[in-house]
Amino acid sequence: MTIATSIILSSGIGTEISVHSEIYTSILFNPEISVNMAVGAQGRKGDDGEKGEKGDKGDTGLPGVSIIDRFEVNTPSLIWNIIHNRGTKKFMHSLWDSNGQLFYAPISVIDDNSFIVKMTSANSGNVDVLFGF
Repeated sequence: MTIATSIILSSGIGTEISVHSEIYTSILFNPEISVNMAVGAQGRKGDDGEKGEKGDKGDTGLPGVSIIDRFEVNTPSLIWNIIHNRGTKKFMHSLWDSNGQLFYAPISVIDDNSFIVKMTSANSGNVDVLFGF
């Protein structure tokens, strides 16, 4: 950026144009032509363009959670036999002890309608099961 008061075009003819302004920036197009241009405030935002065409339909997403069931086990036991009767082996589960603490224990899917939880010490609590994800 330079401070100047004129734009000088030199193309061998020697033309000079005076412009009164305080701030200029210099752009060099080639070794023979040098142009000093005034720099001002940024202009206003342009108008929005035309609306584009409607796009193609996207892929089908995953279905939402359809059912959340809670199965309570009131008697402390090493094995919890959970019969859900939902006709699927696809589900997610979380195990809660009688104090409301989340814990981990392995499960074994028996068939499309039931699974068992196997523990190393007898517990009571509940199993929350999500179906249809």
